[in-house]
Amino acid sequence: MRGLVVIKGHIPEDLERNFRRKAMERYGYSKGAISKALEKAIQLWLEQETDETEQERINNEAYARLKNEIFRGYFGKYVAMENGEIVASGESLRDVWLPPRRKASHRLVFKVGEEYPRSVRLGWRVLRSPSGHTDK
Repeated sequence: MRGLVVIKGHIPEDLERNFRRKAMERYGYSKGAISKALEKAIQLWLEQETDETEQERINNEAYARLKNEIFRGYFGKYVAMENGEIVASGESLRDVWLPPRRKASHRLVFKVGEEYPRSVRLGWRVLRSPSGHTDK
């Protein structure tokens, strides 16, 4: 059996009231309904807060591992990677658009063979002058 802990915190009364109501509707009006709902809420929050970073890492590692293969098989095409796998390729961005899978919050999309600079100088210049309106 896994260990159980008590977490204490403060939330607004209306949030607590709505949470209890929904938890009991979902898990029944019995002992443990609030704990089940709270556990599920914490799991979902952790997935949302950490999934993207984890999925970014997975996609970037997969790209690095498969880079040579991707260049050989997809040069000049657009590629979409999700969960460390190539999920689409095509001649345009429209060709690689897919609705994200349920557990994917990050998708790596790129055109194979195009190197993007790390920084871009836009070339705009701004002349600074005193603010305010002057009549002459």
